[in-house]
Amino acid sequence: GEAMSKASLWAALKESVMGNEAIKTLAGCFYFGATIHCAREYIFDITLCSGPSMLPTLGVQGNIVLLDAITPKMHQIQAGDIVIATSPNNPSNSICKRVCGVGGDVIEVAPGHSLQKVRHEVVPRGHVWLQGDNLANSTDSRSYGAV
Repeated sequence: GEAMSKASLWAALKESVMGNEAIKTLAGCFYFGATIHCAREYIFDITLCSGPSMLPTLGVQGNIVLLDAITPKMHQIQAGDIVIATSPNNPSNSICKRVCGVGGDVIEVAPGHSLQKVRHEVVPRGHVWLQGDNLANSTDSRSYGAV
């Protein structure tokens, strides 16, 4: 009788401790995930940029880019900033471009061919004009307009 009760007491104690460990592990995983989410959402994120459109600033092969999430919340995006945006041509992809104009700016768009004329575009309020640094090899606001 006494040996059996000690065994069942031991089993209950062991199950209780194991249950607490599982809860602690689960809570730790939750806190870790929440911390990573908050860091990526409000402080910084890391992304990979590749392609020729930002040559010579960024190379063709995958460039690891640290995204600052704080500055855009404190300051307006301005001409000269390099940004990561959702691709207007393929919303499941991101693009890396330089801001060449913000709402209200008039952009002089150079012709793509010698027969075309220079045109002027007014950037709508709340939008930006994005271009790659390598104009000869960049699909940007010159083809899809302000973003």
